[in-house]
Amino acid sequence: MYSGRSSNGIDWARYEETLGSSLPADYKEFCSVFPPGSFQEWLTVAHPSDGDGSADLDHTAMLVGMIRRAASRNDVPSIPLIAGPGGLIIWGYIEDSVYLCWLATSDDPQTWRTLITDRHASNWVIVEKSMTDVLYDILFGTEPLGPLESHSYLRESPIEFEPFDYAVAPVSADGEEMPVRYDGGPLRAPIDQAHAILATTGSTVAPVIDDALWDRLVGTYGVRIPADYRDLVSRLSPLSIRNIQLFVPSHSDPRHDWTTQLEKAVRDAADRRRSGRHSWALWPAAGGLFPWGIATTGELFCWLPYNSEPSVWPVAMVGYDGETVRLHNLSATAFLFEVLNGADPFEVLRAWN
Repeated sequence: MYSGRSSNGIDWARYEETLGSSLPADYKEFCSVFPPGSFQEWLTVAHPSDGDGSADLDHTAMLVGMIRRAASRNDVPSIPLIAGPGGLIIWGYIEDSVYLCWLATSDDPQTWRTLITDRHASNWVIVEKSMTDVLYDILFGTEPLGPLESHSYLRESPIEFEPFDYAVAPVSADGEEMPVRYDGGPLRAPIDQAHAILATTGSTVAPVIDDALWDRLVGTYGVRIPADYRDLVSRLSPLSIRNIQLFVPSHSDPRHDWTTQLEKAVRDAADRRRSGRHSWALWPAAGGLFPWGIATTGELFCWLPYNSEPSVWPVAMVGYDGETVRLHNLSATAFLFEVLNGADPFEVLRAWN
């Protein structure tokens, strides 16, 4: 178990100003002890050292949108479906499939309850406890809380906390620092363009990829997939935007199968290094890019996982030769929406110096 005080500076005034509310005292105490990181590798608590709070609100807004879309199919919780004070504020998540939110419906944050829900609001529970009490029950309690029935491994002993090891400047396998930077600035809005793409392409509204396949992908690579991308490719058919082929878990076509394409990308990078050429580090190398699509001309489209929150990862395009990379402050679905509407991928992305 982790012990010690958080070394990350916390600007609470800035964070709370962005969220639009003061926050519970127990959460502040938690963040003074624990830096950004995860319990049992899968349970992550949102942390003010990760940013000014705008990403947390964006993430909450995406969840609220998903709950609203599920309202016609499920018995969704009877709560104000807004992101921020008066509604929901995410304080944690598990494998990008279960969300832990304050019900910020009171002027006194010490009285806030917690909503635990899956991303489709098909399984949810409201807990009349503080954030730290809920966290304790998840990790040490004997009874699962609603949507956590399939996450019993969170209570397996010993309980481990692993701080995140940030790598804003990716580093190659041989330790060479690469000339690519991302300053952590906000992505260009809107971030979630999944449904705009689906509406334009006329794709199905029913998920075609089972949640179990996503969970298996997360378990294999230890990286959560941004929710907007997951929502898009679960419903998109065919799995291409113009000349970009998108990756999904366990697909019968190797051009779209995530495992096949990632293993190929890693092999190609290793071959380039063996031949003395430069190659960008790929997941799971420290700071490595995580691929999500490939152009028919060979360019590899990736996320730069520079922090713990997938919804704010920018797009990176690796050249067909594997030796160049371009970054931009767009999410994957925002990038694909621009490409779908006629933008040249090479113009959408620009070199980041």
